[in-house]
Amino acid sequence: MKPFLSAVLLLVIALPLAAQPQRLTDQIIVTASDLPEKVDETPAAVSVITRKQIDAIDARDLADALRHVPGVTLVRTGSPGKTAALFTRGSNSNHTLVLWNGIEIINPAFGGYDWGQFSTAGVEQVEIVRGPYSALYGSEAVAGVINVISAPAGDEAQAEIEGGGRGLRSGRAFVARTFASLLASGSLDSTHDDGFAQNDFFTRTAGTGSLRWIATPATSVGLL
Repeated sequence: MKPFLSAVLLLVIALPLAAQPQRLTDQIIVTASDLPEKVDETPAAVSVITRKQIDAIDARDLADALRHVPGVTLVRTGSPGKTAALFTRGSNSNHTLVLWNGIEIINPAFGGYDWGQFSTAGVEQVEIVRGPYSALYGSEAVAGVINVISAPAGDEAQAEIEGGGRGLRSGRAFVARTFASLLASGSLDSTHDDGFAQNDFFTRTAGTGSLRWIATPATSVGLL
């Protein structure tokens, strides 16, 4: 797999409540209406996967975490690392819009999004909204929207390493730190698995980093 590197400069102007990092909890979503609201107050069909839930099921890939969401079906073409497609409420795989911190990341060549190598390292929250949302997000949101959020909820540090049969080696680290109005975080994930058959090996090295400055209660500038 060829290495992939992307950098996105974000200028976010939102409501004052939306600019506060402590709003990122398992009770608040922003995807259903593009504004912060509580899960039990939105009329949409919404599921939220938190960092705590990801750790509880020991999910190394987001595909493994999304398998537990009602109304969502994951189909993988083979062993870990192979192409994985998501179907919301029986729709086509390209009918669910995939966002990373609000940024569209769907691959037009695949006709959807390949969840096969999306690591959970650094992921704080995943918001899944089921239903037609084309009016808010465009034609690709016919069946729903999935927003993967990596903004840190507070100071945190975590590191782990593991090994197993068939050449399995995995290590990951995540750190988040707040300095008054400045929030910084970074994650690194390295995994290798020889697989179950010849030429079935899987190697992934993924890293993320973010720096966000809250200039005013309604304005923030960040680099992802």
